Amino acid sequence: MRISNVLCAFVLLALPSQAAAQVTIDPADVELGSVRVGMTGMPVTVNVRNAGGMPLGVMIEVDDPDHFKLDPPMSTMPTTVDAMGAVPIKISCAPTGMSGPVEGVLRAIHTMGMAEAALHCRGLAPALTASPPNLDFGPCRVTQTCSKTVKARNTGGAPLVISKFDVQGRRADRFSVEPAAPVTIPPMMDQDLTFKFTPKRTGDDGMSFMETNSATVVITSDSELETPRIGVAGIAVVPGIQLSGQGQIDFGNVNKGAMSMALEVAIANETMFPLTITDVKVSGKHPQDFKVLDDLKGKMLEGTGELRFKMQFVPTAIDERDAVLDVTTSAPEAVGHSELVGVGINTATTPMKSCTAAPGDGGAAGLGPWLLLALVLLRRAWPVTGATGRHQAR
Repeated sequence: MRISNVLCAFVLLALPSQAAAQVTIDPADVELGSVRVGMTGMPVTVNVRNAGGMPLGVMIEVDDPDHFKLDPPMSTMPTTVDAMGAVPIKISCAPTGMSGPVEGVLRAIHTMGMAEAALHCRGLAPALTASPPNLDFGPCRVTQTCSKTVKARNTGGAPLVISKFDVQGRRADRFSVEPAAPVTIPPMMDQDLTFKFTPKRTGDDGMSFMETNSATVVITSDSELETPRIGVAGIAVVPGIQLSGQGQIDFGNVNKGAMSMALEVAIANETMFPLTITDVKVSGKHPQDFKVLDDLKGKMLEGTGELRFKMQFVPTAIDERDAVLDVTTSAPEAVGHSELVGVGINTATTPMKSCTAAPGDGGAAGLGPWLLLALVLLRRAWPVTGATGRHQAR
């Protein structure tokens, strides 16, 4: 009887222990793949197996429920695994936070112990970088658009979506970005972004000016990295030119039909923006009297530089003559105007009076008696030959 009691006790103790030793999770190492951060990956099926000869109540759990999801979800009630049977469990990875490897443990816990399986997955997230961090457009003419390129790169393992280009600053309306949001960048790929500066005139006085414009472009995306902020700056330029003479070029008095001395006229560029001379012409009341001697069409007028040319005045009438000198450039707003003035005169000597004079004017008629006397004296000095012969014959 004593031996039987011992054997019975051994059997009663050994049977549960044997059953516990037969619970396994298949596979014991579960690879759940790469999953975008913030999303849940495709589930993978594992089996909790009972190789023993009696049913078992098993609790299924994971050690990191924030990153690994069970289907069906974990329950406070145990799952019964039949003898020599298996229960399928679906598990998926749901990474959060930053990208990188995620590790966990799946456990099957029963009254006599537990079985474990290692869980592995990798969280993927987009990561945006942008360079250069600052753009300087330099001088840019009003009404034109100046462009520069920023290279955006997705260094992460998931597609990146730029949702907004937020331009901030007092002159924000001068800057823009193309292509417009949204912009998708695949993993480990680049995207060229065209930043544009379109300066505007701040006044209506028509004068030339230069004004510094600046802003900040915030690139909003689903990147796990810090949001890029690109500083942008440029100089708004309204080009202008100035002609010498303070608005008037005076050639003075010149004889009608004669050519004045050549006067030199200077064109000064008032800003640093290079210009091309497109035309120099004379118009107005008497344009034919003022001649441009040099051809400046197509010549480059460097920033803050100067070009010179010569003009002459050839009056076609004796009176005041005037016209307008217009200089145009490659910038429609950069034009020069100057008034041209001169006087046509006649400085020739006054003509001699006519030999036919009125009686008593002290002219030729008053010399009549003296002329008769001169003729008498000449006759006496040189007698006529024929008359002398007749006198001798008498």
